[in-house]
Amino acid sequence: MKAGSSVRLVAAAILFFSLSWLPAKDWVEYAGCRLTPGAYHDGDSFSQVSGLKAGGKRASKTNWRLYGVDCAETDAREPERLHEQAKAFGVPKSALKGWGKKAMEFSEKFLSEPFRVMTLREDAAGASAKNRYYAIVIGADGRLLHEALLEAGLARAYGMPAPWPAKSTAEHFEQKLKTLERSARSSKAGIWGN
Repeated sequence: MKAGSSVRLVAAAILFFSLSWLPAKDWVEYAGCRLTPGAYHDGDSFSQVSGLKAGGKRASKTNWRLYGVDCAETDAREPERLHEQAKAFGVPKSALKGWGKKAMEFSEKFLSEPFRVMTLREDAAGASAKNRYYAIVIGADGRLLHEALLEAGLARAYGMPAPWPAKSTAEHFEQKLKTLERSARSSKAGIWGN
């Protein structure tokens, strides 16, 4: 092995092990959240207004995108995305907006009572120019929105995984979501029934 290769290998190993000792980001909780009236939202993205950050500080309006799930789109702004989703969900593109609307209505109902948001404040950039962050949403009854969407057959396990619950791994989270999707597919729930 050449001397330059050895130095790069040692440097990479040092960087890897030093980064593994960095503290992980902490989850931030927002309690008592409400869906922002009149704001754009769909099944897996929405805007929340009000709510209290741990410590009692009032949260401002924030845009969220669910970790680990993808619902059908509610509009045709991104034709390539519609094509990819139609293939993944096994439905014609013309059916996607209808399923996207069902997912949106499901999420509206889920979010009609005060809910909690847990986030690592990771950027979830989307079509909008507004800041948006990945989130776990816990309903008033303790259910998780991303799991409820999968169980109803209104989403697929896709996108940014999260190390949830806290102290778990993103891989465990992703495997759980894939299991829920497989179950919804086999029972022909929601979009999988077509």
